[in-house]
Amino acid sequence: MKTNKKKPIIGVIKPDTKFQRILADNDMDNISLAIEGMDDYDYFQMVFIKDQQGNISRERIRNEVIEAVIDLKNSCNELCSRVLECTNMSRYAYDIQKCVNITSF
Repeated sequence: MKTNKKKPIIGVIKPDTKFQRILADNDMDNISLAIEGMDDYDYFQMVFIKDQQGNISRERIRNEVIEAVIDLKNSCNELCSRVLECTNMSRYAYDIQKCVNITSF
């Protein structure tokens, strides 16, 4: 007998959402994804996507990444964890965890 157990939702923060990766079907019937891109975060786009680095403000990037995570959390309250799909975002995982109290990888 099947139970009506909710599927865990994993949030994915991507550098941009123009090119969605095809996710392999690794038992994805048991997990849902909520995807948020950094498309609307101008400074992040300027530094990492358009490669106009100049003098980088890590604090400004940190704030934009945290804002994206908060936006994702507000749109999907049932997130069990978050994946930061950009090596430039991983340094902010601890700050994200402190701000929104959810594990980030």
